[in-house]
Amino acid sequence: MRGRHRVTSREHMSSYDKEENPTSVRLSIAKPAWQSSLSHVIVASLSSFLYGCHVGIVNETLESISIDLGFSGNTLDEGLVVSTCLVGAFSWIFVQRVDSR
Repeated sequence: MRGRHRVTSREHMSSYDKEENPTSVRLSIAKPAWQSSLSHVIVASLSSFLYGCHVGIVNETLESISIDLGFSGNTLDEGLVVSTCLVGAFSWIFVQRVDSR
């Protein structure tokens, strides 16, 4: 490694970078570790809650509804039942908010 010397990143910058973008030399302040992973933790927590809700509540109810209505085993009809219930729940929330005004 004779003849080689260490060059800093400022010396590698072209004259265009130095003149046009003086803020690129500044170092940005890094986020704390917990702050950068907070969104991932929230998404993981929400998805595990929804999965548990689906397994604990929706599956039992869906079995009894599909047996009563006679479409047990038809996944398309079961999906339509779950979607209809979700749309009904969200529309009920919307109606309650509008009605309370």
